[in-house]
Amino acid sequence: MTSSTASRRPKRALPDRISLWISQHRRLILGALLILAAAVFSGWVTLASLPFADQREVVVHWLGGGAYLLAAVVAVVGVLTGIQWVRTTVRQDRRLARQSAGIGLAALALWGVAGAITPDASLGGVSLSRYGAGGQVGAWLDSPVGWGLILIGLAGAFALIAPTAAQAVSNAAGRALERALRWSGREVKQKGPEALRAAARGAGRGALAVLVGIWAGVLWAARELRLAVRTIREQWRESRGGPPPSASGSVPAAATPAPAHQAEPAWPPMTSAEASESTPPVPEPPSQPKRKPATTSAVPSTLRTLDRTAADGWRLPPIELLDEDPAATLRTGAEEQAQIIERTLASFGVDASVTQINEGPAITQFGVEPGWEVKTRLTPAKDESGTPLLDEHGQQVMQTEEVSRTRVRVNRITRLADDLALALAAPSIRIEAPVPGQPIVGVEVPNADTRIVALRGLIESPEFLQMASQGGLPIALGRDVTGNPVITDLTHMPHVLIAGATGSGKSVCINTIISSLLMQKSPEEVRLILVDPKRVELTNYGSAPHLAFSHVVTEPDEVVSVLGVVVAEMDRRYRKLEEYRARNIIAYNALPTIDKRMPYWVVVLDELADMMMAAAAEVEGQIVRLAQLARAVGIHLVIATQRPSVDVVTGLIKANFPTRIAFATTSQTDARVIMDRAGAEKLMGRGDMLYMSSDSIKPRRVQGAFVSDGEIERLIESWAAPHQAGSEQQTLDEALEGISEQSPEAVSEVTARAAQSDLRTLTTTLESALEADGSDEPADIVVEPGPIPTAELDTRLGEATELAREYERVSASLLQRRMRVGRPRAERLIDQLEQSGVIEGADGGRSRRVLARSD
Repeated sequence: MTSSTASRRPKRALPDRISLWISQHRRLILGALLILAAAVFSGWVTLASLPFADQREVVVHWLGGGAYLLAAVVAVVGVLTGIQWVRTTVRQDRRLARQSAGIGLAALALWGVAGAITPDASLGGVSLSRYGAGGQVGAWLDSPVGWGLILIGLAGAFALIAPTAAQAVSNAAGRALERALRWSGREVKQKGPEALRAAARGAGRGALAVLVGIWAGVLWAARELRLAVRTIREQWRESRGGPPPSASGSVPAAATPAPAHQAEPAWPPMTSAEASESTPPVPEPPSQPKRKPATTSAVPSTLRTLDRTAADGWRLPPIELLDEDPAATLRTGAEEQAQIIERTLASFGVDASVTQINEGPAITQFGVEPGWEVKTRLTPAKDESGTPLLDEHGQQVMQTEEVSRTRVRVNRITRLADDLALALAAPSIRIEAPVPGQPIVGVEVPNADTRIVALRGLIESPEFLQMASQGGLPIALGRDVTGNPVITDLTHMPHVLIAGATGSGKSVCINTIISSLLMQKSPEEVRLILVDPKRVELTNYGSAPHLAFSHVVTEPDEVVSVLGVVVAEMDRRYRKLEEYRARNIIAYNALPTIDKRMPYWVVVLDELADMMMAAAAEVEGQIVRLAQLARAVGIHLVIATQRPSVDVVTGLIKANFPTRIAFATTSQTDARVIMDRAGAEKLMGRGDMLYMSSDSIKPRRVQGAFVSDGEIERLIESWAAPHQAGSEQQTLDEALEGISEQSPEAVSEVTARAAQSDLRTLTTTLESALEADGSDEPADIVVEPGPIPTAELDTRLGEATELAREYERVSASLLQRRMRVGRPRAERLIDQLEQSGVIEGADGGRSRRVLARSD
């Protein structure tokens, strides 16, 4: 489908243009003709050759010399009315009405003065000494009432004509002096004419005031009349223009009540065809980008507030413990930034327009809709019969014909990210191309001021309340670019990997997750296992009753033992599900025959890099196994790291953690390790994150919620007051203490045994393993006699002995690298090799000389 437009439009024929002009201005033309006809009729009295002597005498009898004045006034007003079509603004129309009224009042005053004069002259053959210079009308005006009218006429003329005359004089004088003062510089050019205009205006009004200064009362009447005229003019303007338009650009129907009755029109209404021709086209205002309103979802009234009492009788913390959302401030300048984006894209030849403005707490997203790339060609213009069209010069008229139309490619917008950042003076921008579910490209520009997202506002949101009523583990993450709450369910994740540079907001995100759980779940519903090698992030939760152990794990060497206990619990739960023929934890807890509900376990590992350095193989294996199997039994992992490198976040870990949260990174390489794509390196920090759920294909930008230290302290105090460690928590502590002393092989054997029994008997199993005299060791490991008891020897001492006999000198670093063990265990193996007589004692260096080498 093609569309063509003629490059030269043929001119309209002269009769058509005349008829169109007459149809557009017929009212003005009729009024001008009527007034001119009255002027000519009044001029009959001045022409002796016209055959209307009797009527002329009657006119002179009544009008006298005022016939000349009336003819002149009517003629001037008619001419002014006839040229009204060139005056297009409302201001000029008001000026015309003021001038006409002033001329009429001045003529009335002069007519009254003429009534007092009886000259010895004649007018058109009629003697003026008989009727007076003003005729009967002038004689009537030459009376006390007439003199009052004369004074009113003079005052009205002064009030109506003086502003126009003074303004005309001042404008003329100002323009002349402005040309004379151009040489004096910019300041004089800008301020001099204005000052001179003011002076001229004052001088003109002063001169007029001197002329009528003999009537002091007239000045007061003129001032009052001028104020009255101004009031009438404003009312007239409101009646014509109506009330000011509303913010949406249209006047609401209720704002203008219909009058009781309407006056009949002075002219029959025009037809639709005439109206379309006579009414000039009104240019459409440029389309402004729409600010997306905040979306609200309908929530039942029963969910307006959380039920602060759990099902098992625990009293949940009151919502008042959390800080409220700060007052929202109105941000300005978004429309100007939208115009800058459009101009910048247009300067690079990209046709696009901003159709949406989504303001979030930290960034503003501008929805850019790509335009069209149109290819055209010039072809000869022809009429309906196929004859080529010629212009008035005999040249062939060419027309533009559209050949093809394609959308602007998205990559033409995305590769201009740096240019847009320069034009907007922004530190960095991120372009989301395209926005999921919408035909736009999102240009995300940081706000000048970042608004804090409080956890309380998210918990009180309808989205959170709706998800909390459905069970599970709802978590409030923050708000997206449109300001809507981002709420997710940990049971649907089911595990989350958090990574980012130092200070980007990882620890605050973990506190948000834990606080969301503590605000709505009792210790009988959720158990927490917190591992914090840094010792400063999660230790505040040490007194919470939700902890599976009685303390927060802070030693890296205990991580393998903790994960071993979690694996044993997972196996035990699967045995329970098999026994009751339940598919998952939700189905198990819904059974009426169970004695106790199975709580969720949430394992939080704050720094994965430290754990991988201590025992990479053991930690990775247990994490991968838990990630693969623990979802059905209600065990979920939350792992965070500030060093997202490939040796920390390995391929196996990434494959089993589909839900990921990326904070600001220092390089694009780290961003790709976390999200498998770039983008995190352009984040602003301070809670700015990319959230990719397990069911999405693209990450979502979110401003994370902020939980202060004071809020955490108040939350923990509300839980810690009535709490005492239960028997299950003490059992897990004892199990952890025993299993931490065992080797990986012993841990695997112990957890396998524990899977066959109840968790509460895990301590007995571990104690029996500790009392074993070496029967659990592999048969191929031979431990040479030494001064230490066999029960205290490391199970891999035989492997370390064989490895040491292959070298002349060994060190802890060699054992750590070749045996893939942690540094503390390698040091213990060196000490045991020394006590067994395999290597010599320390001689000041890092390595030890081997005493008994193999052949």
